[in-house]
Amino acid sequence: MLAAPAKAQQVEWRGGGFLSSLTQACLDDGYKEHEYVSVRYRPKGFGSNGSQSRIGFFHPLFFATSYAINGNFAKSFKPVQGGGTSAGTFLFETTMKLTQKPSKLTDSTPSVELSGQIRNYGGTPDCTMAFEVNLTRRP
Repeated sequence: MLAAPAKAQQVEWRGGGFLSSLTQACLDDGYKEHEYVSVRYRPKGFGSNGSQSRIGFFHPLFFATSYAINGNFAKSFKPVQGGGTSAGTFLFETTMKLTQKPSKLTDSTPSVELSGQIRNYGGTPDCTMAFEVNLTRRP
């Protein structure tokens, strides 16, 4: 009997950091300045990640939101697909920019720092916020 081919794994970096520079619309929607979020980052082209880059933000107790782009996130604002889940699940379109250090990742890059800004965060109109996170390679 032949062995089955090895299945490619999703390659991701996990960790967390803080949200900052929230607009009034974000504060009105319940987000807090310097709120801690857990983060999962799956850039395109690694393992079974496919052709989209994805990043997810997990808030304590009440909300998760994720963003995807065909290709790579960019240092300037680009359109992204968003999704959120709380009392319900929903999809939305928005824009985001992201900078990563190091700028080039490999399968063995142990950690990455991400910083960026998201407009209409979580689908909330006029809610713009910045983020800075530090992530470690998993699994």
